[in-house]
Amino acid sequence: AASIVRWYESRVAAVAAAVGSGTAAGAAGVTRPRVLVVQATAKDTDLAVTVPPASWIQARMAETAGGTPVWVAENRTTGWLKVGIEQVASWDPEHVLVVSYASSAAEAARRLANSPAWQATSAGKAGAIRPFPADLMSWDQSDTHWILGLAWIAATLHPDRFPGFDLRAEATVFYREMYGIDLATIESLVLPRLAPVMTGR
Repeated sequence: AASIVRWYESRVAAVAAAVGSGTAAGAAGVTRPRVLVVQATAKDTDLAVTVPPASWIQARMAETAGGTPVWVAENRTTGWLKVGIEQVASWDPEHVLVVSYASSAAEAARRLANSPAWQATSAGKAGAIRPFPADLMSWDQSDTHWILGLAWIAATLHPDRFPGFDLRAEATVFYREMYGIDLATIESLVLPRLAPVMTGR
């Protein structure tokens, strides 16, 4: 148990040090872009989405990864809260990270990115509406995979601080070191499930 704790702590510390999380001044030259994590599906008939509570892991991950989670003041509840495009526009996120537990996150993100209303946001203009990575589980959830999600958010928000970041390599290290799974099994059963990360419209 102690070695697992150290494994996680070392990786969180590396991210925090790179982006200046947890310090009053932050890291030199690092800005904290506005981030919005939403849950959506590819089949929704409108452009409303839901946002997680301020106390949930998604907000903590966004902060630790060097972002400013724009939704936290609006959701002090204990569950996902539905918000419309008007609210999203007022937040004007620079990055939108889309999760979808019931369908493809990539398709849901693509649907939002193709909407004129979402294209008017800073994230839409920059092509920064992206699906949250997932393999067997979405990487935003409060299970063991969150450490992968944290690394991905940090590299997405601050690519200059994480040069050469490789999503597949991160997953491979995770499954080998945390679960002792051999490389052949990871390559055949895990990596093919890794959801694509859309980089633009």
